[in-house]
Amino acid sequence: MLSAPDVSLGVPGVFNLVRCSRCGLVYENPRPTSESLDIIYPESYAPHQDLRGPGVGPPLARWGWKVGQVAAPLFFRRLQSSDSGVGGLRARSSYVLATLLQLPVLPPAWTGADGASRLLDIGCGTGRFLAQMLSAGWDAYGVEVDREAAERARRIAGERVLAGAFEPGLFTPGSFDLITLGHVLEHLSSPSRALSEVAQLLKPGGWLAIEVPNMNSLEARVLGGHAYQLELPRHFYHFTAETLSMMLEKATLRPVRTLFPIEPTSLYVSLRRKLGYNDQQGWGTGHIWRRRLLWPLCALLSWTGTGSQMAVLATKPSEKT
Repeated sequence: MLSAPDVSLGVPGVFNLVRCSRCGLVYENPRPTSESLDIIYPESYAPHQDLRGPGVGPPLARWGWKVGQVAAPLFFRRLQSSDSGVGGLRARSSYVLATLLQLPVLPPAWTGADGASRLLDIGCGTGRFLAQMLSAGWDAYGVEVDREAAERARRIAGERVLAGAFEPGLFTPGSFDLITLGHVLEHLSSPSRALSEVAQLLKPGGWLAIEVPNMNSLEARVLGGHAYQLELPRHFYHFTAETLSMMLEKATLRPVRTLFPIEPTSLYVSLRRKLGYNDQQGWGTGHIWRRRLLWPLCALLSWTGTGSQMAVLATKPSEKT
């Protein structure tokens, strides 16, 4: 289907993607062995070196986070019942913006008879997202396979962060209200097994939020091996909305919302690669306005399901259903 080198970090070799003839899932073949992980994830791997504070980031991203928080109560009230929930003007405006701008919206935190709502972030990195969710009122936990990144996350969340691979037996079944995998599922050796374990850990009616690259994107189809979102050889699996939905349903989880967040950076870096430029420079602050020039095109791609990123919200059916 496609063969390409590692154009991000320069890991030696050419890596192949193939498509399953039965289900359509795209995956790397042969897949990296556990012994090669230190090679394909060098110390310079950016997500394990992110030392920014939780409030630091592009202004549009910070604004989108605030809009999602305001929209969340009304958004989830509409998902869970036929009651439209009129809400206030601010909530309704945020709901419309979150829908129009394809913003991932997470459920609001609450406190019940069994304490604060519990969150597990799988692949929590250095803990920036955990810090955001703790400040939003969640009883938040994390798992991170990279030990140095996990140590950084522990400075934020303490012993709530476990260093090591996500595997069965780490937590009590049925103990989480929300589990998140932000650009993690594509890195796992067996995403189907991981989703089955997630289903065990969620409470009935609990939520799962996933973000992955979209293999059905125009970027991947046109730019091929230059597409930043492929991230070979570190992305073992490459999902479309259909293949991810099938995997979720197999794990007894029900997808309720699929969207394609508007993200110009991936396309910008991919285009620079295609033109022969150093893609690492494309992340610099001097390129912010150049990336934003692609925003209208990326918005159109997102609204047509061909944007570079995909976010899926799924639920574990309650015992009543």
